[in-house]
Amino acid sequence: MNASPDLAIRMQRAAFNRALADAKLDAIGPLLAPEAVLVTGSDSAVIAGRKAQLQTWKR
Repeated sequence: MNASPDLAIRMQRAAFNRALADAKLDAIGPLLAPEAVLVTGSDSAVIAGRKAQLQTWKR
C-alpha cells in the first residue's frame, strides 16, 4: 500500500485550510484547479471555476 498520494492530498488540504483561515487569497489560488467546483454546505450553491471561487472567498 502506497500512502504517498494520500499524504499529498492531506498536505494540499492543510495548506488550503491554512490559507483560508489566514484570508490569503494569493495562496489559495494556486491550490485550486482552474475548473474546480465548490458546492456550498448551507444552500448547495454551485461555484464553478477558480476565478469564481476566489471572488467568493474574497467576500
